[in-house]
This record gives sequence, structure tokens and C-alpha cells, in this order.
Amino acid sequence: MNHFENGMFFGASPFLFEKAKELRSNSTPAESELWRHLAKKKLGVKFRRQHPIYNFIADFYCHSNCLVIEVDGGIHDLEENKSYDAERDQIMNDLGLTVLRFKNEEVLNNTENVIKRIHQILKKNNTAPPLNPYRGYYDCSLRMSQFPKGLGILSISCFQRKAPEVPIRDLGV
Repeated sequence: MNHFENGMFFGASPFLFEKAKELRSNSTPAESELWRHLAKKKLGVKFRRQHPIYNFIADFYCHSNCLVIEVDGGIHDLEENKSYDAERDQIMNDLGLTVLRFKNEEVLNNTENVIKRIHQILKKNNTAPPLNPYRGYYDCSLRMSQFPKGLGILSISCFQRKAPEVPIRDLGV
């Protein structure tokens, strides 16, 4: 599988894949608690932990519902981090993703309500994954027309599209 062309990574760099791997082995208590409820399709959909998306690593990502979940510690309360988080969320929104943020304390002390909120968003967002803006500039769909005696015709429809303008952020690496 070519991770860099696959639509669920939005052009993430090899560096981010290595960093995500490290983060998966160093989860916070709140991330571990939430993962207990998201792993193995417990909410009916597949979530991924520490998932590279574009220039970021999402704490949790559900590709089928275009949902990113972030679990924020106290460092996210600093003004410069609030600004960065808002910019990051906007870029993810521009990619067609919904971003949900929870504080560590919420996840650890009010897990049931966190899970209910995630479930509500999953029901609301039950959509196809967004197209990867870095994959090319043509969208194609396949349709199979069935005829008697098992014969069929496969038709392909393609149209050209303009790539979305998504700002590129320097990671300093």
C-alpha cells in the first residue's frame, strides 16, 4: 500500500509516519482510556490512533466518517497553542474533516458523555471520505450495467476538477 497517495493521509510525509509510530507507544492516560472505547470498531466504525494527516498527526481518525478526535492536555490552554490548534482545525476542516476536541479531564472523568458526543457526530457525519486533493485532478466513477445471461457493461465517467487551495505549513524539519 502506498501511504503517500492513499486518500486517508492527505500527503503526509515519511517523517510524520515515524513520529506517529513513536506516539502510539507513548499514549497519555486519557488517550489510552478513549482508545479502549474506540478500538476494534466498538462504536461500529474503525478508528486509527496517532494517524498522519497532511502536516499533522491526529490523536484518533475515522476515515469512513471524516472525523478527527483530539485529546488535549493542559499545554493546549496556552495562548500560542490555542492559536495553533485553531489554525490546524481550520486546515483539517478545509480538507473536509470534522475535528472534535476533548480535554484530558473530560475523557478521564466523564467518559460516558465523551462517547455519547462522538457517537452523535458519527451518526451525523455518516458520509464518504473526502477526495484526496493531492492525488490528481480527475475524479472517476465506475458503473456496472447488468444484462440478461450475466453479461455486463462497465462504464467509467471522469471529470476534471481544480485542486483545493490548502495552505502548506512548515513543520521545521
